[in-house]
Amino acid sequence: MLTITADTWHEGKHDLQKGMCSASTYGRFKGDLYDVYDIKGTFGVERNALPDHGCWENLTQALTPWHIPAEDIPSPFNIFQDMEIDGKTGRMEMTNKQPAHGARGPPGRDGLPGVRERVPVVREGWTP
Repeated sequence: MLTITADTWHEGKHDLQKGMCSASTYGRFKGDLYDVYDIKGTFGVERNALPDHGCWENLTQALTPWHIPAEDIPSPFNIFQDMEIDGKTGRMEMTNKQPAHGARGPPGRDGLPGVRERVPVVREGWTP
């Protein structure tokens, strides 16, 4: 269980819609979605520099000692990742809203939380 006791981020909202990055996601971004989402212009990353794995693979591997199968890993609660969703088209786009210095996200307890604050999605030379 996750109990939210305080949230001091007022610049945006935490995302519950977008899944975590994965080899599958990056595989699609290496294809035609590279141009659709303007990965080079938005993040400054060449197509061949995109990672071959992501948070999904990292989390699946990290949970191995607890014998949690991949299919039981829930979708993430993306703390400090603000998304704009177009109500007509359903298109989701990450904003560049950042928390002010000292903002605190929701603390977890009574569970095995995997917490990752929002970081730039991909930068040249970055490996998840």
